[in-house]
Amino acid sequence: MHGDYIYLDDKTIRLYIKKYGKRLMGKDYELGAAIILKGFFEIENGFDCVVGIKLNPKYLKYYEKNSKPLTVDEAKDLIEIHNEENDLVDVAISPVGSFYGKKNVAWIFQLKRFGHFQKEKDTKGLIHLLSKIQKKYTKSSAILVIFFDGHKGINLEKTARSIYITGFPFSKIMFINTNKNKDGVWKIHIGEIWPNYGYNEYNPRKLVKKMFLL
Repeated sequence: MHGDYIYLDDKTIRLYIKKYGKRLMGKDYELGAAIILKGFFEIENGFDCVVGIKLNPKYLKYYEKNSKPLTVDEAKDLIEIHNEENDLVDVAISPVGSFYGKKNVAWIFQLKRFGHFQKEKDTKGLIHLLSKIQKKYTKSSAILVIFFDGHKGINLEKTARSIYITGFPFSKIMFINTNKNKDGVWKIHIGEIWPNYGYNEYNPRKLVKKMFLL
């Protein structure tokens, strides 16, 4: 652990999802998104990463005494009971080894789903969601991640143009959309908008990798 975070590798997370996963319910979508983000940042930066779960401070002493990697059952307790729910940060991604030094290098993320639980599953609905998010949060260095699940056609260029650049509270917005091709390989599309850098272009990215999330 380092600071307020407990770090897990994707093998432990995948085993947790396989053993305890609830698919669309629970933490599964957040953990699936975390694995995708981990893979994306590893490819982008050329080094291995781990996923950080924010720890509820009242459980800090337990994890300070435990220096061994967590088992799947211990990871279950961390994910479902010991994590800090009322926080801006849902997950963090950090290079392997960086949290053993004096400085911890990490990207922090607020995760949102779009599609399955929204009445409006189109571009208008996405713009409405981002407008609500803009009013709810204050400025931070966190990255907002929108995970699509069951949307009905999204125009991300139009979405980007709708965002009030200087007032958006997150440093970047990432959009994740996944599907399997005929060979069973996960195809992951990642889009990015950079509100606080003065422009809001949609930059399409493609990351094709065997994910085996479940």
